[in-house]
Amino acid sequence: MQSTTPLSQGLLDLPAEIRIIIYSFLLICRSNSHVSIYHNSTLTRNYTSHITGLSRSIAILRVCKLIQKEAAPVLYGSNKFVFCSMFFPNFLAQIGIKSVSLLREVELNCIIYQEGLGRGARMLGSAVSMKKLTLGNDLWSPERPKLMAYTLWPMVKSLDAARKSKSCPTQTQTDVLEILEFVQQVFSEDQLRLPKEQARDEAVNFTSQVREILRENLLLGA
Repeated sequence: MQSTTPLSQGLLDLPAEIRIIIYSFLLICRSNSHVSIYHNSTLTRNYTSHITGLSRSIAILRVCKLIQKEAAPVLYGSNKFVFCSMFFPNFLAQIGIKSVSLLREVELNCIIYQEGLGRGARMLGSAVSMKKLTLGNDLWSPERPKLMAYTLWPMVKSLDAARKSKSCPTQTQTDVLEILEFVQQVFSEDQLRLPKEQARDEAVNFTSQVREILRENLLLGA
């Protein structure tokens, strides 16, 4: 008699295109989710909690090397990574050069000493897929564009070389300096630090100054 029990099918039995879709559902941040955590706890049945991030979903990268290879570009290339801690260079070191190379959008919004920022910038020199790097106002001063350019130079030099390399043909059309953006925080009216227009103009002017210094360095081959 022929068995009517359906054959089980694992993730790796699915077509690669379907697996990529599954990784996207698991690894791309969209919004906070209400999740009941009453099971096996002393909390009431109706208790809910916001879960942020992907702390559980990213465990799929540990299943096997094939899944890690397929899912890593989704995780690192499809999410915006916002660092609010001075220890962001430690995170970059932990995930490794291959994962850093997949990063597309990074925002640094933390207070960090110049040496630490320089270390992180050098590590981001491996982020050959980078499309946007935003630096918050705690990281820069309007009076010191030369210092910021000096700090970012190793990263810019590495990324520019990668974009001109034959090994990265998709990057050659992008001006590496266009990925840089500096933002100035504007508080509410009762806690205003800078008028909105002034804050915007200050950030735009600073961005232009830093880009110009770095562009001169690239032309000189410094």
